[in-house]
Amino acid sequence: MRYVNPCGPAMAHRLRWSKARPCGEMRAARSGILRSGCFHDAKNDIRLVEEAGVLSVSQHGRSYLALRWKLTEEVVGVVHTAVRFGLTKLWQEGHPRGRHSSHISFSRSHEPASWVFALGLEACPPRLQRITFNKRYLPIFETSRLEWACQKGGSHIFIPPGSLAEALALVREGLKRPVVSG
Repeated sequence: MRYVNPCGPAMAHRLRWSKARPCGEMRAARSGILRSGCFHDAKNDIRLVEEAGVLSVSQHGRSYLALRWKLTEEVVGVVHTAVRFGLTKLWQEGHPRGRHSSHISFSRSHEPASWVFALGLEACPPRLQRITFNKRYLPIFETSRLEWACQKGGSHIFIPPGSLAEALALVREGLKRPVVSG
């Protein structure tokens, strides 16, 4: 498979798909909370496992490889924040279509096209430089004081990672307000 990473040159990736091992069986690769190379949220059946430099995302019987992503404290922090705001689904019907994806999306349900935000190639993985919000939330961001930018072509919304909790609070509050058609 070949794709272009906006953060660097085009790279060819050949990834071997394998079932994720339980967290306890992982080799120690990092210090602190990521020592096992695994993040597991049993309540929401979320499992992120990094093995041989590849991040596997598993939930509710489905798994995919998150290309170019690593299990970092930043990624774990994003998952914790998303869960705190009720965004506990890391795949949606039709996404990813295969066994790998260049991004990790977060939503309230597994329904098609229900994602709220994602960690995509725009973030320059494995670093986390920005978070992408679905363009349907643009009216909420336009009336906020939050720092944000639109993707070229006016599509999705980018925010700095440090603003995730504030952005999710705005989205949650914005969804409570009635929609006024103009």
